[in-house]
Amino acid sequence: MTTLDAKILAQLENPSYGIFEAHKFSDEQLHLAVSQIILGLPVQQILDNYPQLNQWIKTLKSLVPEIFCQHPAKYINHPISYPWYGYNLMSVIKLLVMEKQRVKIINYTTAQPQSYQELESNWQAQLDFFILSKVTNYSPENIYLEYWFLGSTLPKKISLGYSLQQSQEFEQRLMATLSDNSWYHQPNYPQIPQKSLTGIVLQN
Repeated sequence: MTTLDAKILAQLENPSYGIFEAHKFSDEQLHLAVSQIILGLPVQQILDNYPQLNQWIKTLKSLVPEIFCQHPAKYINHPISYPWYGYNLMSVIKLLVMEKQRVKIINYTTAQPQSYQELESNWQAQLDFFILSKVTNYSPENIYLEYWFLGSTLPKKISLGYSLQQSQEFEQRLMATLSDNSWYHQPNYPQIPQKSLTGIVLQN
């Protein structure tokens, strides 16, 4: 079963995607530091040596304290996957907070802020939404995303909700992207049913 993540899907849709992601290394540093703090591991020496990283951590602690607070159902670097027409859709959610009535994804980046529309169509965000709606008992309307952009002078937060209609539209986007990239299929690989390309949403 071939695994598809957000990066692969984005590159299939747009081959020039991700040729240069200037913030990738700093994002990895930030996510690692946050994970270590949550796990109670020592990081102060690292923060003292990297002032910018220290500043990002201080900003998150000030604006999003729930990242660092104890919670009985908070998961860091949480892998999720969902089998879909012979593919394995896969993602790793940086921070997931599960409550009785809703579930919230919290993400953060050192990149410059995106617009609401850019984030809403982002493969990573939509893949996380889609998989969670399939593998948890939460309805799409009770799944939320909170995204913090730390790459500007003033940090920016964008909050997204989800819906059944968005889930169906994303599934159609998946179908169209993979159908436009038939070279990606391996020999004897299961093909997406043709009727799924007509706008009919198939039931699982």
